[in-house]
Amino acid sequence: MFALNQAYDYAEENFKGSFIHSLEKTNTNEERLFLTGNQAVAMGKVLGGCRVQTYYPITPAADESEYLEAHQIMRTRNGEDEAIVVIQTEDEIAAVNSASGAALTGARSATSTSGPGFSLMVRIELGRKQ
Repeated sequence: MFALNQAYDYAEENFKGSFIHSLEKTNTNEERLFLTGNQAVAMGKVLGGCRVQTYYPITPAADESEYLEAHQIMRTRNGEDEAIVVIQTEDEIAAVNSASGAALTGARSATSTSGPGFSLMVRIELGRKQ
């Protein structure tokens, strides 16, 4: 909250006349879940039925898979446990091939990557076709 207040004070002081926003406290009794975008995607995968996640540890893609590794079993609202197998591979190509292989066996699978990892996969696949 300290950083938010500092940013608010800075904007109010340096943008006089054009700063029309105000912070108001909201009282609530409801339960709230605070999470990052990577955590939300990871939870969505498990609760959506994904059972195999493959990845090569490249930033920022590794954050999602590391969250899944730490929470491989998630309890749903109805009390059931959902689980996922997370596999760290030696490179991005192995990750996409592993996810494809899992899908071919009938498992709902996914892989995570980043911009450079995706570019590498595309370049290698294009090179094979030539």
